Amino acid sequence: KMQSKGSIKDSDSENYLDDLDDNDRLVMIEVGSQSLHQCLLAAVAQFNTHCIEPSPTSFTNIAFRVSKRIKGLPWLQKYIYLHNVAAGSESGKMLDFSSSGSTGDHVGDFDMWNMKPVTTTDKDSTEKSANIVQVPSMKMDDLIVYNKVKPYDLNAAQNLPATTAPKIDEVFALKVDTQGFEPSVFSGLTESLNQGKIRYILTEYWPKGMDLMNKSSNKCEISVGMLNKILDAGYKLYALPISVHPHVYRGDNEEMRRKKKRVIRDWKLRPLNDLKADCMYIRDELEKLYPSGEGYHMGYWTDILAVAPGADVNELLLKEKY
Repeated sequence: KMQSKGSIKDSDSENYLDDLDDNDRLVMIEVGSQSLHQCLLAAVAQFNTHCIEPSPTSFTNIAFRVSKRIKGLPWLQKYIYLHNVAAGSESGKMLDFSSSGSTGDHVGDFDMWNMKPVTTTDKDSTEKSANIVQVPSMKMDDLIVYNKVKPYDLNAAQNLPATTAPKIDEVFALKVDTQGFEPSVFSGLTESLNQGKIRYILTEYWPKGMDLMNKSSNKCEISVGMLNKILDAGYKLYALPISVHPHVYRGDNEEMRRKKKRVIRDWKLRPLNDLKADCMYIRDELEKLYPSGEGYHMGYWTDILAVAPGADVNELLLKEKY
């Protein structure tokens, strides 16, 4: 069962789960750890936790926060492992990355806010292009299946023994939030999925962003292909509520705000028995029914929970599945 002691500030000593060998502890992985909050919660609960963040700006902040936290909780270092790479379809490739240190950082030379490629003529896009850097990629199978990826060494600057992560046999939970790059992340998880190495997966599902990221003219082909890849490995997919940026309501009167909020919460409107239809509903149909506020172009998205064959799930809480 998942173990947790509560908030980070309440966990000031290592006084539970002490009988477990480090190699026997549950493993948590977060791909896209910009805020680090969830990774820290998992590490404080004594999961072996891998936090993957490609943005150099965000990673510097993360490493500083972890080092500061370890000074107050020295035992925490045994459970948290940082990786300054972009999870993708292969290892060792250098990728363009828009790095500002914000939650909207992403792979590729794209202006996500305006949903278009960066150009040299558009002022806003030109400013965004100044933040484009190169980051190395990592296929997640190399971490989960082959255990050949070494984490960032938090001790290097202090001349202390190198950090060594325990071998991964199984991942309890994987969270993926990469601003439309998820299909590439799952391309690098083929063996992990087929071997059932991950019990639970929570991934962001943003069809409009995925099409932009992959320069796809066939709407939803990339998004649905990603979900079919997970289904083919034997996982069950559970739908979660639709999400949207607050700017979708910009300029709306109260009646329109209520309508948008109501349609987002109304599960009966979603064609959950058809992957393509549900994708198109999220990608285009909602926008046609309830257009976004002025200056907002990112549309709607959701999250998907994938559950491995044989993994426990409370069907009373998770009623709708593909």
